Amino acid sequence: MKPLIEFQNVTKTYPTGGGIRDFTFTIYQGEVVVFTGPIGSGKTTILRLIYIVEKPDFGDLIFDQTSIKKLKTKHILFIRQQIGLVHPSVSLLPDRSLLDNLMLPLQISKVPTHEAKKRVSQVIEHYGLVDRADDFCDTFSTGELVRALFARAVVIEPALLLLDEPFANVDTQTQQDLIEKLIEEHSHHCTILISTTNAHLYFPLNPRIVHLEQGRLISETESGSGSILLPLEGN
Repeated sequence: MKPLIEFQNVTKTYPTGGGIRDFTFTIYQGEVVVFTGPIGSGKTTILRLIYIVEKPDFGDLIFDQTSIKKLKTKHILFIRQQIGLVHPSVSLLPDRSLLDNLMLPLQISKVPTHEAKKRVSQVIEHYGLVDRADDFCDTFSTGELVRALFARAVVIEPALLLLDEPFANVDTQTQQDLIEKLIEEHSHHCTILISTTNAHLYFPLNPRIVHLEQGRLISETESGSGSILLPLEGN
């Protein structure tokens, strides 16, 4: 199993509290990891550090054997283009159609237009949103919006999915449907990292479950892991 991301004695705290302290942990390619614990235990901080919207106060964060301290802007952008994100603070553009919202990350990644349209069409159908493709996203129900956020996260064919409480305020049927979709993504060797206070919802994914309290790792359970590469374009 090849390490994908390594936390080496990482501390990241905030004036208002929360964060992680002296956190050492390795995420392996192709596995599913669920970070769980009470509010303020550091779950979301871990995802924010991996998405590189935060940097450690102390310690080091290693991406595919390269220290975050050595990453140039082009490398950070490249990493982000490999990551699908479902996060409460990241919403769809309300004044754009679902089709436009899904095309945007592919355009940023310079995916050829023909290929981008094909991917978007397939993902919209897969997530049961064909009838909403041309509608503005501010007209979506909560369940439709969550499906749309998942669709945008996977349309880039990510090596890594980051999910922060993705099932908040959705019904049980939608949760079950999306769990099935995550199982499919994992079967394609996608690494999946989830932050949640309800770890039991993700048991069907056979995850490694990491329990945090006050920014420290308290316990973890192991599961199987696979293999996927998140490459960098040199150092």
